[in-house]
Amino acid sequence: NSVTEPIEHGAQNRWKGLDRHVALSYGAKGIAADVAPSAADDDREPVAESAWAATIDPISAIIGLMKSAQAAQPCQRNTAVFDGRRRYNLEEKDIGQKPLMSGKWAGPAQVCAVAMEVLAGRNRHPWWPASRQPKVATVWFRALAPGLPPIPVLARASAGPAPVVIRLTRFEIDRQIGAAAPNSSQNDHAMLGGD
Repeated sequence: NSVTEPIEHGAQNRWKGLDRHVALSYGAKGIAADVAPSAADDDREPVAESAWAATIDPISAIIGLMKSAQAAQPCQRNTAVFDGRRRYNLEEKDIGQKPLMSGKWAGPAQVCAVAMEVLAGRNRHPWWPASRQPKVATVWFRALAPGLPPIPVLARASAGPAPVVIRLTRFEIDRQIGAAAPNSSQNDHAMLGGD
């Protein structure tokens, strides 16, 4: 099934000493959202409930992009996303098969560009003026073991005053369940390295 259908989505963090959370649940009656702080308290544009319809969460969108990268005609989708604070569209574009020239995962890769257009929920006073412009990421996908689907190994994105580079630094096969298992203890620190 090429369609990713979320059941629940959650996120928690702290910003300037204040707890923040998002909890989304998906059902026959639509999406229920528990978000704090509210858009008014967060100095954000509100997102009308009518705009939540037919959207998925950010993690489901990433899974969908991974599925799209291995399709016969890869990276052709437009995805509607609601993350609890912002409503945005992700537009994919197939860049083609390109060689990844250096690094641990060098070799042929499927390359996809993803443009993010925010439709609602913008911060009323963005910390960087250019953050209101569409953001574009380029993602390289490679199959790292026989029989496994391609996964993201490199991503480059424009974000505010400086480019962002994300690299996969470690990959393991969990022999007990026979599935790919990126090392989570490494990812939080090592994947966010720059050039």
